[in-house]
Amino acid sequence: MSTLYFWMDAIKKRSRFIEEVVDRLHGSARGKGEPVPDRDRILRLLDEAKKRHGEISPMSCLSFYRTWRENLGIWQRRLLGLPTSHP
Repeated sequence: MSTLYFWMDAIKKRSRFIEEVVDRLHGSARGKGEPVPDRDRILRLLDEAKKRHGEISPMSCLSFYRTWRENLGIWQRRLLGLPTSHP
């Protein structure tokens, strides 16, 4: 079941994940680990991901999830009403 607390936790975990990837990429630039192809491009994309991440709220995720679940039920009922074979 999806709750506001679920989404708060999910957003927090996602933020930590992005930061961990950024830290690892910065470490690879300092000679820790193997070089990463396209490292600068990846860092730019992660920076953009952090910006977008800041625009997401737990309430917006919960609202989206609830709407998706409602629509899923509507589409399942609609699909069940369609013919299953051609005449």
